[in-house]
Amino acid sequence: MAFRYILMLFSALGISATFMPWLHYPKNDVIFYGYLADGILTGFFFTTCLIYLLVTRKKEHLNKIIISMMGIFGFILAYGAFNKIVNINLEKLTFTSNDPLIIAMSAGFHEGIGIYVFGMSGLAMGITVILSLIHDILNEKVVGYQVASAKVKPYTIWAIVILITGSLTWIAINNFSKSTPKEEELRSSISASIDSMASAFINENYDQFVSYTHPNMLQSIGGAEKTVQLLRSTNESLKEQETRVSKIAFSDMYDIKNDGKTIQALVAQKITFKKGNESREELQKMIAISEDKGKSWKYINIGDNTKVEMTKLFPLINPNLKF
Repeated sequence: MAFRYILMLFSALGISATFMPWLHYPKNDVIFYGYLADGILTGFFFTTCLIYLLVTRKKEHLNKIIISMMGIFGFILAYGAFNKIVNINLEKLTFTSNDPLIIAMSAGFHEGIGIYVFGMSGLAMGITVILSLIHDILNEKVVGYQVASAKVKPYTIWAIVILITGSLTWIAINNFSKSTPKEEELRSSISASIDSMASAFINENYDQFVSYTHPNMLQSIGGAEKTVQLLRSTNESLKEQETRVSKIAFSDMYDIKNDGKTIQALVAQKITFKKGNESREELQKMIAISEDKGKSWKYINIGDNTKVEMTKLFPLINPNLKF
């Protein structure tokens, strides 16, 4: 019976995902909910599961074929959710447009919580069905013998659930630990990253330069190809003015925050422009973002934008970051 209630819980959770945000365009605050897309299908699946579980709630055993199908479809939905998340993040990298209206509207788009909820609900249902089937097999009589295996006690079921929950919690803590490397290590890592990015720009290796730009930043410009075109055009314009960028170097790190998933730092780079024998320096502030605990960095230029404008355009920015 315990498995039935667990399946009912995840079915209800899967249904709720239909009414949650699946895609968000922060620039214009446009939200696409699940029921406007594939959420209709996932909602129908979870609703059907819940109805079956409610109708058969007085029966001691669930139909193995039906719950096996529930488990299979649960895993399919989990895989589908994973693919959607991967494709959305891939779209951020490959997005390209010459239409300023589309660029403005699409800037900063990201997946909503609904995709994660229906994916986790499907995965949890699949795992629960497997545990339920194992439980039933262990409690069946061995054919040809009048020997029944010992009944699996309720506390055994909960022990398995606690073990799985504990393992997932440990993995989450291990992967999303908020332990931040020392500030000097981060300074050194960011400085080296900016040096590599600077070398790419000065040597006109724009494809490599773009690899240091955060996907959301590329998206706000119109995509990687559009960014490369813009960089090339900017450099050509400087050459026409007999000006060149002679040096780009790390200047300072003002603040740093770790939200468990990313390390974000407010940094500045000093750009030296040279024209003949004259030179001038320009300080450019950026947000450095690392998703691998400071090993590599992606950058978002702040420009003249305020913090309110930046957090609206790029919702991934840590709101506690001071700038």
